[in-house]
Amino acid sequence: TVEKEREHVAKAIASFRQMGFTLIQSRCKQWLRFLGSFPFILTEGLFSSLELLGLTKKLSHTNVANLLPVVADFKGARQGLILPTYRHQLFYLDTFDDRVLPITNFNRLTIASPGSGKSFFEQAQILDGLSRGQQIFVIDLGGSYKHLCELVGGSYIDASTLTLNPFTLFDFDGVTEIDGEKVNDYIQIRDLLAIMASPNEALGEVQKAWLLDAVLTCWKERGRLAKMDDVLAALRELLQKPESRNDRRLKDLLILLDKYGSHGIYGKMFNSDTPLLNNSNFVVLEMGKLESNPELLTIVMFVMIVIIQGQFYHSDRRTQKRCIIDEAWRFLVVGSNPISAGFIEQGFRTARKHTGGFAVITQNLADTMNTLQGQAIAAAADTKIIMRQGAFRDYVEKHPDHFNPLEISMIESFGEAKTQGFSNLMIQFGNVTTFHRYFCDPFSRVLFSTSGDEFGEIESLMNQGILLTDAVHAVAQQYYGDELCA
Repeated sequence: TVEKEREHVAKAIASFRQMGFTLIQSRCKQWLRFLGSFPFILTEGLFSSLELLGLTKKLSHTNVANLLPVVADFKGARQGLILPTYRHQLFYLDTFDDRVLPITNFNRLTIASPGSGKSFFEQAQILDGLSRGQQIFVIDLGGSYKHLCELVGGSYIDASTLTLNPFTLFDFDGVTEIDGEKVNDYIQIRDLLAIMASPNEALGEVQKAWLLDAVLTCWKERGRLAKMDDVLAALRELLQKPESRNDRRLKDLLILLDKYGSHGIYGKMFNSDTPLLNNSNFVVLEMGKLESNPELLTIVMFVMIVIIQGQFYHSDRRTQKRCIIDEAWRFLVVGSNPISAGFIEQGFRTARKHTGGFAVITQNLADTMNTLQGQAIAAAADTKIIMRQGAFRDYVEKHPDHFNPLEISMIESFGEAKTQGFSNLMIQFGNVTTFHRYFCDPFSRVLFSTSGDEFGEIESLMNQGILLTDAVHAVAQQYYGDELCA
């Protein structure tokens, strides 16, 4: 009110003075200040008038940025996939850009329930990466990447036909720093063999020591020519030594690993040289034929991590390399094995040395919390992408400190991609959190689709001799014709 004007002004000046700001009441100049608040007025001659009245001040660009009435979002990387923010501002996603993004590794974890659009978004990232010269490997289950692979001229390989010898390509002499300690990379081969012997439960320390002796013996005697038969032979030699002769634990270890010998049920897969898959920048390893054997599927996924690390090691370090593990929940939710967790962490940390990164896709936040393997993956991924969640409220009740109130509110508002026409994303780079929408054009929507109807119709048209691009366009015209450009 007019009566209390002096009192209110005095209180305002006093309040700001306590915070270190000195306010001066403006008299007879309000009209000039009002005009100066309009766009472009200052540059049309008013600035010199304000300067004459002593109303201007030189400031550093940092001060100006903080004082300007502008709300701007984090712009992300210097290049990459374009993702509009919630304020409709440009953002570039490139999880290899550690010069701009607050990340210390190139690993990425995506958590998204069915219907969130994760397949669309992941394939969009792949296409963007390939366009910038990245080498990308995908461990898939279900054929989600088949059409994209064919479109870009990639290699689509049935993983059950590959030989998976971890010795062939591995950087045996390498060292990786984990939690401030340097760990020899050959420890990872030891841990892999321990997982092969017992995927769900950890082996004892003595058994791990025997495995390490066997691994070092094989490497010393055979180098990259070593095979599972050589590991079994080294363990049998240990069985004859006085300190371990007829030890029940060593016999049990041999029984567990015998199925991977050349005469075992998985012998063909683990006793030949692993091929170097560097003839294509995009390689999809389809695991579908192993789905009927969950134990072997789990083991092959772990072996694949080592195999692809070897592919990284034998590639140009200047080339950015990515391994994407889709449907990863299948080996995250089985058991809680500390050896598996350590193996995953070492593998994910090692990739950075070769300008490589792993990307893991799973369906539930609980997958990354309920097992040691899931916790290891979450800890080793500096970039986390969270999309629409199922049973999110239940998760928040069990883990109330995982997200702040704003993040909870935003994630709860995420809708189904097909219904709303776009995907919602929350991306975390360390302590930086951003929110985005991903829009997909009709052609890409059909190309990336895992919908039975759309996928099946593309396959049907291709079986009639129609090219993939024409088949995709025809299906896009059928389902999204009104959105297609003329």
